[in-house]
Amino acid sequence: MKKLIFLFITLVIMVPAFSQTSAKSSVNPYDKLDQVLSPFEDMTEYALDGNIAAVNKAMVHIEKLQKEGIFSSNLTNSDFFNQKTAELKKLVIKKDLQKASLISASLFKNNMTHFKYASSLKRQLQIEHLDYMGYQILALLKQNKADWKAVADAVAIGQKNWLALSAKVKDYNMKDSFNQLFKGLNLSIKQKNNQMITILCYMDLSLVDVLESSFK
Repeated sequence: MKKLIFLFITLVIMVPAFSQTSAKSSVNPYDKLDQVLSPFEDMTEYALDGNIAAVNKAMVHIEKLQKEGIFSSNLTNSDFFNQKTAELKKLVIKKDLQKASLISASLFKNNMTHFKYASSLKRQLQIEHLDYMGYQILALLKQNKADWKAVADAVAIGQKNWLALSAKVKDYNMKDSFNQLFKGLNLSIKQKNNQMITILCYMDLSLVDVLESSFK
């Protein structure tokens, strides 16, 4: 009888612990990252394209996820996020898509920087930084007066992430493409060649898609 009681108590103690472990292991950080980044990638793209209908739909989607706690449960700075999202909504209502693209891009960066499971997705976040670089620069160039220092800083940070990531890339053509991309960006910044930088940024976004798929 004592052995049965001991076994029962042991099971009662172990089951909740096992359930908690299972719940933790069921968290897919890649899915979580996609949930907090994709809405702002879409928003930035729509704003850059001047597609107000798509921007409005994206804003509704962001607010829905916000109410569901998707952002608060996966980010470590909810207050700042909520503040900037409120600012984004005001710009969307005003149809100020120039500024909306810049705020949306900044929220993309914020959600990368303050992602709760960042420690387990170092390589993926380096890829996302390359994505962010393209969107941020395009948004900066959309403003009435381009902030060339901010553009140069964005390229420097993007290049730093690429150098850290490139050692893991086996495809020589991919490496060469990114290396040439950064040479072109740095030269175009010196020349303040808005048109060429825009072309290179869209090239960056396309290359990132190929790079990401190569790791899957």
